[in-house]
Amino acid sequence: MDHYCPWVGGIVAETSFKFFVQFTFYTSIYCAIVLAATIICFQWKVTHGVGVDGVAIGALVLSAFFGLFTFTMTATSIRYIAINLTNIDHLKAKNVVHQLAIRVPRGTPRGTNYNVITFPLPKPTNGTAPARQETTTESTSPRDQLATRTFAIVKTEMGENPWDLGYYGNWKSVMGDNVVDWLLPIKQSPCTSYENNESFYEMGPLYQKLRVRFGLPDLPTGQVKAEMSEWKRTTMG
Repeated sequence: MDHYCPWVGGIVAETSFKFFVQFTFYTSIYCAIVLAATIICFQWKVTHGVGVDGVAIGALVLSAFFGLFTFTMTATSIRYIAINLTNIDHLKAKNVVHQLAIRVPRGTPRGTNYNVITFPLPKPTNGTAPARQETTTESTSPRDQLATRTFAIVKTEMGENPWDLGYYGNWKSVMGDNVVDWLLPIKQSPCTSYENNESFYEMGPLYQKLRVRFGLPDLPTGQVKAEMSEWKRTTMG
């Protein structure tokens, strides 16, 4: 969730940000058209010596105010899309340090500049009796091995954004893959349906840079394929 916007009467968040940008964009265009028509009306009345009525003045003031307001909102929102940050995140973007859990091969030892953690965590004992023998057997079964995940816990530098895909990549992740999606409020943002076993959201180039920076080993290709096959088999029957 980003924040509650009183101007639209709801939450501006992942599932609605695209439509909010389109709404403010088209509203600013509408206000610009009304403002231009009002100025032409003023010019005609002044030229022909006709008095200016209150309706024209009101239309001029309102179209100018809301046109400037919605244009500013559109420009600000497009800027947030370009850098892939929400309004709240942008307030602290320069001073934030992200802590990430990056998956590494099973058995990877801790490094000098990062710790590792393996899930699922070991089952706790009652403090007096050792863990049951079948627990050890289960943990080494092929299926349980596929479910085991080891992660390296690393930190970014201050101000780095691991979800920055670049200007164009950020734009497509929110607004869509083609011009029709950019202009029409029909489809949800692609980022709302992103699926990957590495991250809930798509990671940018910084992800690979962090792997290199901390010297993290890559996952074996065969392991990833086996896990994806097992996942498809269990989820799709």
